[in-house]
Amino acid sequence: MRYLKDATIWTGEKLIENGWLLIKDGAIAEVGTGSIEDGESVSGKIIMPGFINMHSHLYSTLFRGFGISIMPITFKDILSEVWWQWDKKMDEKAVYYSALIGGIESLKAGITTIVDHHASYGYIKGSLRSLKEAVVDTLGMRADFCFEVSDRNGKEPAEKAIEENIEFAEETSGSSLLSAHIGLHASFTLGDETLIKVKKLTPEGIGFHIHLSEGIEDEIITRKVHGKSPTARLRDHGLLNQKSIVVHGIHLDEEEKNILKGQDVIFAHTPQSNMNNAVGTAYIRDLLQKGINVVLGTDGYSLNILNELRTLPLLQKHTKRDYNAIGLAELIKIWENGYSAASRLFGIKVGKIKPGYAADIIVADYEPFTPINDKNFYGHLLYGMTDRLNVLDVYINGKKVLSDGNPIGVEYHKVRQEAQAVAKKMWERMGYNA
Repeated sequence: MRYLKDATIWTGEKLIENGWLLIKDGAIAEVGTGSIEDGESVSGKIIMPGFINMHSHLYSTLFRGFGISIMPITFKDILSEVWWQWDKKMDEKAVYYSALIGGIESLKAGITTIVDHHASYGYIKGSLRSLKEAVVDTLGMRADFCFEVSDRNGKEPAEKAIEENIEFAEETSGSSLLSAHIGLHASFTLGDETLIKVKKLTPEGIGFHIHLSEGIEDEIITRKVHGKSPTARLRDHGLLNQKSIVVHGIHLDEEEKNILKGQDVIFAHTPQSNMNNAVGTAYIRDLLQKGINVVLGTDGYSLNILNELRTLPLLQKHTKRDYNAIGLAELIKIWENGYSAASRLFGIKVGKIKPGYAADIIVADYEPFTPINDKNFYGHLLYGMTDRLNVLDVYINGKKVLSDGNPIGVEYHKVRQEAQAVAKKMWERMGYNA
């Protein structure tokens, strides 16, 4: 049992001044305002629900600063000449330290739940357990993992990837901190035989996490080879359900959007990555108006979900040359959808500071120079906290996992040094010497 007091609390619904909260058995037990004797004072700080990253690639963490010597022309070139080469050269250490350092940086950015889509064809069996060891066991984060099944490296590696997904998914029951999906790359790198096998072996109640229509290649190749859209193909193979996550969806036509709505999937939007890869823009208002569950992810481009929130309206407005291409109410809906999606995946309630919700919260410094209240909180989240929020403490499931900006139980300095050494070896395997 733990009291935090003397704080400004954003409950997810209202702002409480001079507030206090009680954490008990991993959940929020009480919330109030005024002076109380018990508890730890966090005077001058703001407490709010932790953030959700619904699509990440932790395996890309050690790529930061890597020098690319090639000049890819198409998105398929970026995949085949960069990322598919990178993941084939990953070993156990690279996977573990990518996840550990990526998890730490995520905590520092206020992220308490991370849904990761992993690929390491140089180290398949045991890779998801390495992620779990780093992110859940060591750092105490709430996380969902899967391995990216693809036929790009041949039949045997694809079968090993399927096995890794299935074995890991069967081990995740009983923990509210851990969930799993069956990972799939994209329709154009997956044959029918592989998709049939995936569906046949997947346990009931498990969703699929897949890149959908990110590059135009996915649409062109899938329609040419299989005679239908990628979305229709996934539906016909029984791979779209309420727990399935589709990512990107940039080149979807109306029929495909209607399919996604009908299957009630989770749609992860990653604006910064889409801009960086020059693949185009998913028009988010169109998806929201259909009732599609749009959420935010980072796609490995960064480890800061607030930056994705700020980039989202900029990209929509810029691409459409329309200031009203998306509004604040729609951005709030997307942000709140992240909490609803995480609650759906983990079987608990997250995203609010009120009794019965998991105590996944952050304590941060934020000193606004304009008034902050119930009505304009999201304006501060979007335009102020993206630059000025300093996350100090993080609690997940009621347990303090970050204290004064440092992960508890981890010697951050040593982890950084080891990560640098592992990254150097990865770069050398890629033919780049820093």
